[in-house]
Amino acid sequence: MSIDRYIEQFRRMRVNSEPRARPSPHKPCMVLAVIEAYEREARRDNVVEYTEELRAAFERYRRTVDDPDRKSGPWYPFFHLRSEPFWSLRPRPGKKAPLAKMKRPETERNLLAHVRHAEIDPELHALLLDRRSRGRLREALVARWFPGHAAAIARIAEDRGDEDFDDDDIAAGPNYREGPPPDAAVHPSSAVRDRPAAPAVDAGDRFRQVVLAAYDYRCAASGWRMLLPGAPPQPAAAPLIDAVRLAPRAVADGDEARFGMALTPTYHRALECGLIAPGPDLRWRVSRVLHERVADHAPLLDLDGRDVIFTGDTVDRPAEQALRWRIERLRPRARLPLDAPHQRQTGR
Repeated sequence: MSIDRYIEQFRRMRVNSEPRARPSPHKPCMVLAVIEAYEREARRDNVVEYTEELRAAFERYRRTVDDPDRKSGPWYPFFHLRSEPFWSLRPRPGKKAPLAKMKRPETERNLLAHVRHAEIDPELHALLLDRRSRGRLREALVARWFPGHAAAIARIAEDRGDEDFDDDDIAAGPNYREGPPPDAAVHPSSAVRDRPAAPAVDAGDRFRQVVLAAYDYRCAASGWRMLLPGAPPQPAAAPLIDAVRLAPRAVADGDEARFGMALTPTYHRALECGLIAPGPDLRWRVSRVLHERVADHAPLLDLDGRDVIFTGDTVDRPAEQALRWRIERLRPRARLPLDAPHQRQTGR
């Protein structure tokens, strides 16, 4: 995946520009708020909900960079970002045609009546899950739109717990330009080093605690559980097991254990990639993308049809609507080039 493509899209966002005035900062501020949401929940689904947290984050950035006399509701940039190639709105049932005809939401209530949530381009979603890539994207955004406020935005990022953002990194960025952005690229081009995001659990401490306790700190796929000698179970096991949210809040809203599952980082990533999913019958299903003739697929294929490892209370049993949401996102069958050298490795 190319991070430079999204850096360019961030740089070329279409914003309102009044005569003799700076372009509106509201779209870039909303993107900064979304990036902050990825920092709070490092392993998240590609669902951007219009929440109180998102609105508060938008206001923090807007107050930092905007004229205090200029007011704008956060529902406007959330809606108008649909004109950018990386952002799309998902309508509520029966609202697809009205949303397509809508030119602007007059009120926040009007937005919420038509829009269920937003989604971003899948490749951009994957980049935002990676801490280093997320830092680069934000640096490029600030360098293009808010170079004079880099230090203040860096302080906000530090307050929110992001250690990869440094205003010195964008000190040499371009000056703020009025009107449409020029064609020349502004961010130094370098190859992005794609690496897996650090194993992380849901940002909500309460959710993490109740999920891990419900599963006795044991992975629901592999059964793996490690308790370090001489340490109480929670501090020893919690860093090794992720508390995974099975469905976005739009589908399963709450922090109860039934909306989550305990998984080791490898199975967590396989779940998020749509390679495995727990079914409503509490049995694992495996994507047809995987094939028995590929040796490296064997650990996931062995999971197919096995029971989800869960011995907790009935009240904590995974919620059916969350399980169905996961099953629907299991990757469909894909053509695998088996004539290529994909045979099992023999070690010879």
